[in-house]
Amino acid sequence: VFLQQKNEGDNTTPPTRRQWKKIKAVADKLEGLLQKEQDDSSSEHILRLRQFVKEPLSWDSSSPQLQALRWLGLQDDKDRLSLQRYALAVLYYATNSKHTWIQCCPTCKTPCESSGDEQQPVLSTNHHVCDWYGITCSTDGGDGSMYVRSLEWKGNGLSSADEQLPKELLLLASSLELLWLPENAHLQFEIPSWIGKLTKLQNLSLYETSVEGTIPSELYQLTELRAIRLYSTNLIGSISTEIGQLSKHLSWFWVQSNRMTGQLPTTELASLTNLEGLAIHGNRFDNELSSEICSLKKLELLWVDCIGNKCACCTKCFSPRAPSKDM
Repeated sequence: VFLQQKNEGDNTTPPTRRQWKKIKAVADKLEGLLQKEQDDSSSEHILRLRQFVKEPLSWDSSSPQLQALRWLGLQDDKDRLSLQRYALAVLYYATNSKHTWIQCCPTCKTPCESSGDEQQPVLSTNHHVCDWYGITCSTDGGDGSMYVRSLEWKGNGLSSADEQLPKELLLLASSLELLWLPENAHLQFEIPSWIGKLTKLQNLSLYETSVEGTIPSELYQLTELRAIRLYSTNLIGSISTEIGQLSKHLSWFWVQSNRMTGQLPTTELASLTNLEGLAIHGNRFDNELSSEICSLKKLELLWVDCIGNKCACCTKCFSPRAPSKDM
């Protein structure tokens, strides 16, 4: 069954005493798994788990963490319980609180809260997380274990329960290379500072969402990043000079059609020797790119706002964006 077990009720009503015991048992096992991890965020996650299952009276049916624990508690096969399974269940509930998801498996069109386990949907009780819709895994090390490498839920109706990206995503930090959640117009949150702990991340795509706030400085510390696609969102603020720290791998940096301002770090952008595509038009930056950018040998796409057609190597020029009342 999918998300529900017969005779166990749904995930939005207060749990029975029997269900609560199962929830606490799951939380205890997850705590044990976290203690074995012994990474920087393990203790924080343990405290969060303890907080969520402190007592039945504290139950909040809208909490994605508690909904995930409850779903895990309904499963018969406890051998499948893992931190990855919990993290992805939390992310599902955090982005589907209003049941806006379009589909949960490659071929089915049925609602997510329905049967269809044979099609390997998200939150399948009968399959490993690596078989879930939008999830790709790879082996890591010599033990043959499978770890989540990419998460791709593009254009699938994701929406934000509390305008936050759940911190449980850090439970995938040891392996996650691609976070691809674009074209979800109602997905609204600020990029959190803890994103800097996703040290394996190579591709971040949140374009055409309602992501807001500024680009945190911690994002520029992810030196494995190859592509950043944050265009057509509600981002404000500037591009930090810290972007120069991404010179090792960064190939694509697309932040066009936002509400960004400030000085462009022209020298640092010109230091990105692997840069193939840069799109910054449709913002309100205070200066133009210097001719230094033209020295980048791999640069194939350069889209900017051109004032008086002054752009030596742009592949496409745009008219400067008029300031809006909100800027």
